[in-house]
Amino acid sequence: MELVEGVSLDRVINVLGGRAPEELTREDLADAISSHGLSSDFWRTQGGPSYVQCVVEIVCQVGAALEFAHAARVLHRDIKPGNIMLRPDGRTALTDFGLSREEDDPSLSRTGEFHGTPYYASPEQALSGRGAVDVRSDVYSLGVTLYELLTLQRPFGGTTPQEVFSGIVSKAPSNPRTFHQRLSEDLATIVMQAMDRDPDRRYQTAGAFVEDLHAFLEYRPVNARPLPFLVKLQRWGQREPLRVAVVCLAVIGLALTSTLLVRSERLRSRAEEAESNAIVERDRALAAEVRLIERNYQSELKMAMLAISKESYNEARSILADCEPELRNWVWGSMNVTLNSYLYELSIPALRAIHIGAPSSSENHTASTQAGMAPSVAVNYTGRVGAVASLDRVLTWDLATGEWQGELMTEGPLVLHLVFNPTRNEIATSQSDGVVSIWDVTEQKMLHRTSKHRTSVRSLAYSTDGRLLAVATLDSVQVWDADTMLLIHDFTELGSPETVAWIQGEEKLVVGARDGTVRVLDVNEAKTLWHGAAMKGSIEGVAVDPLTGGIYLGTEIGILGVWDKDSGELVREFNGRRQHVVSMAMAKGGGLLVAGGLRGNVVSYPEVEESYIGIPAHEGAVTGLALSPDGSKIVSAGTDGRICVWEASTGAEGHALHLHPGRIMDVAFDSSGERFMSLCEDSRIRFFDMDTGAGLFSVFDDSAPMALSVAPMGAEMVTGGQYGMLSVRECATGSPLRRRDLGRSMVPVVKYSPDGREILAGSTDGTLRLVRSHDLEDLWVQDGCAEVQWAEDIVLEPQDAADIQFSPDGKWFALNAGGRVITIRSAGTGKVVRRLEGHRGIVTSIAVSPNGTLLASSSVDQTVRLWDMENKAEPMILRGGGVPTSVAFSPDGSLVLSGDDAGIVSLWDTRSGQNLIGLEVDAHSVSWVGMSPDGATILSAYECGAMWACNSGLPRARAYWSAWRKTLSLKKKVDAIHAETLLPARREQLILSAEDISPAQRPAALALSQTIGGPDPEELNNVAWDVVDPAQPAAEEADKKLALEYARYAVDVAPENPYYLDTLAWACIANDRNDEALELSRKALEHAQEQGEEELAVQLEASLSLMEEKAAGAR
Repeated sequence: MELVEGVSLDRVINVLGGRAPEELTREDLADAISSHGLSSDFWRTQGGPSYVQCVVEIVCQVGAALEFAHAARVLHRDIKPGNIMLRPDGRTALTDFGLSREEDDPSLSRTGEFHGTPYYASPEQALSGRGAVDVRSDVYSLGVTLYELLTLQRPFGGTTPQEVFSGIVSKAPSNPRTFHQRLSEDLATIVMQAMDRDPDRRYQTAGAFVEDLHAFLEYRPVNARPLPFLVKLQRWGQREPLRVAVVCLAVIGLALTSTLLVRSERLRSRAEEAESNAIVERDRALAAEVRLIERNYQSELKMAMLAISKESYNEARSILADCEPELRNWVWGSMNVTLNSYLYELSIPALRAIHIGAPSSSENHTASTQAGMAPSVAVNYTGRVGAVASLDRVLTWDLATGEWQGELMTEGPLVLHLVFNPTRNEIATSQSDGVVSIWDVTEQKMLHRTSKHRTSVRSLAYSTDGRLLAVATLDSVQVWDADTMLLIHDFTELGSPETVAWIQGEEKLVVGARDGTVRVLDVNEAKTLWHGAAMKGSIEGVAVDPLTGGIYLGTEIGILGVWDKDSGELVREFNGRRQHVVSMAMAKGGGLLVAGGLRGNVVSYPEVEESYIGIPAHEGAVTGLALSPDGSKIVSAGTDGRICVWEASTGAEGHALHLHPGRIMDVAFDSSGERFMSLCEDSRIRFFDMDTGAGLFSVFDDSAPMALSVAPMGAEMVTGGQYGMLSVRECATGSPLRRRDLGRSMVPVVKYSPDGREILAGSTDGTLRLVRSHDLEDLWVQDGCAEVQWAEDIVLEPQDAADIQFSPDGKWFALNAGGRVITIRSAGTGKVVRRLEGHRGIVTSIAVSPNGTLLASSSVDQTVRLWDMENKAEPMILRGGGVPTSVAFSPDGSLVLSGDDAGIVSLWDTRSGQNLIGLEVDAHSVSWVGMSPDGATILSAYECGAMWACNSGLPRARAYWSAWRKTLSLKKKVDAIHAETLLPARREQLILSAEDISPAQRPAALALSQTIGGPDPEELNNVAWDVVDPAQPAAEEADKKLALEYARYAVDVAPENPYYLDTLAWACIANDRNDEALELSRKALEHAQEQGEEELAVQLEASLSLMEEKAAGAR
């Protein structure tokens, strides 16, 4: 026997065992060979370039040797790694032919004998003679050897030969890619074919096996093919007959169940059809009733318009007031505005308001009531507490400091009027449903409540001793006992009372009415003392001077003069003061009269003489006025939502109830949800009570903080400043704990990690760092971070500051800083692991859902996108009305909130993308929006410095905004019709024939159409993109054609706008105009490059590539 120098393959495999097959290299194979004292120079320099190619070449050599032996009709019968020797010169030797036999040797078919090694035996060898052993058996064993070399695993294991044989005979080996995931699919298929249990499906010769391996090495197609599905199914049935039977029974049962379900569905469909027919008949009856109501409403509108044309403004106002609130639409609102404009145009010559000069911004404090509402204000008997009606509640504040004190929740309709009891800390309110209530302000509880009045309440007034309360409604004046709320008198036939006032020290009432009459009533005698002649216009305000007893009347054309309280004679006529008076107030001690006008002026009359002070107080009408008891301060409220306090003697503004004197940079909740903190551009951090909204205290930070974050446990908070300072404070007191100077660059990014142990900080020099929260020392630093890098001379707006959000598990964080791309970075290293691209405009805000599966982002492209952070699916796109500026998730992750530049806070369902509600509580842009940790309160902050907190349920707001959205829907329909043509006649024809605009809406639609100018190309481009966006499902053909027309119009207006050109290109793709689409897309790319829009150019290149693919597929 010749001694062969080399090392056997099984010894090499033993050295490599335990390693991951994917990590093995040619060097690892050479090291394993040299570890047994054999030279490995050949394997390091001349073998295959990878481990896989090396072992395949080894098997090819063995296969060639087998082919030679088989040609000589010799079977080896014991192919295994231990019988394969690797020589220093790179050749392979096949050894140990001791079990070899000639192919026709009778011993090969002898029953009950086994020859070979169990782990590498073929199924026919394992059957011990019950199967024919031939050259294909050696092919099988060689396939097993290659399997073990590639995966370092034997295909079948066991502790006894019987266990190994059982697996070989009855089971299919696992695909080698199970253990070596990077393995080529072709090579895995070659191995599996060589090891097929059926000899007829294996390679029939060792040469065929080697030929396929050479094809793999040379990157040629291989002959091996995966096992057909039917064969796999057949073998599974043979291996698992019981399971196959169960599956067959399940299929039969499913078929029977499906048949029964189809039959049940047919029966249910018939029942639903019958129910639907009944509903249709009922709806027809209701529709007939609605048409009758709508016809009456239309008649009322025509009557009001006729009254306006005849200058019968009071009559027109009365008609509009009687219209059903549910039917009031754009036409009603337009006529109401027109009527108001006529009313104040009559005030000629106009009262000249003397501009006193507004205080500096550092002296202003502003908090708004519901913008556009008409709030009422009052001052209590001590002169220290003010009150204002705000929606369904009454808010009280300290008159000296402007700090909010509390609120009275009515839990009912809107509060319209309120008045303080002059002798005790009680307040009377009236609501829009006609209910009058008495409240204890100190205890903040209701004392008494009346039933609903027949008509709306117009005015409230306490007698000077506080024992009686007068209530003026449209059809009567009622006098109630203020202690028991028992009705004492009910005066009727007074000409639609509008306002009421008591004569001081007497139980007499002065009543001003809509028909211009004035009356003095004796409450004790229950009679009218005198009845004054009709004035020109409705009497809007009445005031009685306690010093002289003079009665002052304010009307639509100003304060007319003074009347004697006893005789009713005109004592003095006022000339030159011509403004539409909306509200009036007289100082308790007399000598000072104030009047608020429709144009927003507050006019103060010291000594009630000809001299006056005009104060430009509000941008809208002054709807509420009150005086402190000593007459030193004037409180005014207007339809602009502001409440102002003025010095009565000079008209100088003392304070307006703004919560912040400037922009709100950031807001954060503490961990308990009981408090929240705000960061204002005046460098103050303010602390508020979550339940009441009351300010608790504030601290000044000399680092000019830009960003704020509260630790998860709520004990500490951190700020990043404009002067490069990182500061940590105590949440309970605001006291500084520690700080670190990060350099001269600003720090617009700070965020605590979910466990509170680290703080992430970003500087405008492009440095991003993770520091320990307890000592502010660096854990890692990343330089050149483009998301937080700005030029040194840039002026940062609050919305420009970077936004950062951690995942709940703290493993990654999302970062955005005014770009179109959101980067996902590893919290451990700070390196980018993912980029979220798709927004067509600057990203304004980001938020991560509580479970970390979703990321919400808002952008100036007027979309909010929900990104799937687990499956990386296409984001859900949410579209609202304005530009979203802030986003947040509810604590349970079911809702996403967004605030926009129009002051609207929207709630969206994260599962369906449905817009659930839109809340407009301020006309200014939303700078921050969030929800309290318990999910009960929505908090929003605005650019003007105002903040709003509201209940997240908001049933009344839902109903109100549901009606508003119907009106908005009508406006969108009219916009779409208007966009089709600019010819008024054609436009009117389209509106009158449109099926989706009801007859009741058509007058409003026509009125809207006249106010709309030419189509807005940006709006048309957005509408077109919504239809043709390739990420959205295919639209209807009619919508595609309309989108094409819209996109063409936008490009006609702005032919060099890359966005418009790209939208038009996709519209052409949707309408099968592929050549035109490609030309437009190339043009869009050229314009983007010429305009220096690098990021847009990259997106347009991708867009052009996708279009070319679609166009090629269409051909």
